[in-house]
Amino acid sequence: MKIGDICKVAKQPPNMFVNIVGEIGFISEILEEYASFEALKLDGSISGAGSIPLDCLIEETNPIWIQAKKTRDD
Repeated sequence: MKIGDICKVAKQPPNMFVNIVGEIGFISEILEEYASFEALKLDGSISGAGSIPLDCLIEETNPIWIQAKKTRDD
């Protein structure tokens, strides 16, 4: 995974109380084995942000989310 990739939270981070499994967003920064993750809404706005282990993320390829990220970037 790299900065800018669109990802889905596939498993709950062990040190997080709020359930974020299923959230979709993108990686804004990587530091060692953690990513700065910005969760997206379909309109391209951000619904939340935080640090998450890279091994909790999987690639998201749904065109809806690719468009949301593109809207965010424009």
